[in-house]
Amino acid sequence: MNTLEIMVNGLGAGMEEALQMTEKAGMEEGLGKKDLPRLRLLAEELFGMIHSTAGDFKAIYKLEYENRKFILHLQTDIPDDVIVREQLCSAAINNTSHVKSFLMKVRNMIIAVLEAENPEFSVGLMSMGSPNGYRIGSAAYSWSLNKYKSEIENNRSRDMETGAAWDELEKSIVANLADEVHVDISGLHAEVSIWKSF
Repeated sequence: MNTLEIMVNGLGAGMEEALQMTEKAGMEEGLGKKDLPRLRLLAEELFGMIHSTAGDFKAIYKLEYENRKFILHLQTDIPDDVIVREQLCSAAINNTSHVKSFLMKVRNMIIAVLEAENPEFSVGLMSMGSPNGYRIGSAAYSWSLNKYKSEIENNRSRDMETGAAWDELEKSIVANLADEVHVDISGLHAEVSIWKSF
């Protein structure tokens, strides 16, 4: 499998180069006018998680691809700086009520896991009440979009909150385009991965 990497940050540095890199990989794999924008859109949504994040927040964007199958990774080590972490957590709490992007809610979920001692913000429906997500791997906390979809679909008729979560998924670009999304957290290391085959 081919692998490309580039550093990006919350101030936007490296993002345009990363998008160009993604489009070039898509062209190498023979994606056409319909599919190439979809691949780029997934990358843009992924970068939206850290865009305008507090401080010079750095992450590694890694793209794996082969036979028209792509995995987009965003990997970061949360700064072990109390002030920066407080800024990240504060931003997540303050934006909870009007965050429209599904992946921004995933970002908030990551911060909630890292700041589990904060009583004002919890993982909530993003893990259907499970304190450790879905434990799909060896990470301390793991989350799967497909598992989340399945649980919501099975429970959406039972209460309004779950029904609202399903409506949100139906409107989400990532939830509709991606084959799968994983979140893995170990210590202060967090990784979000998007799978897409064309």
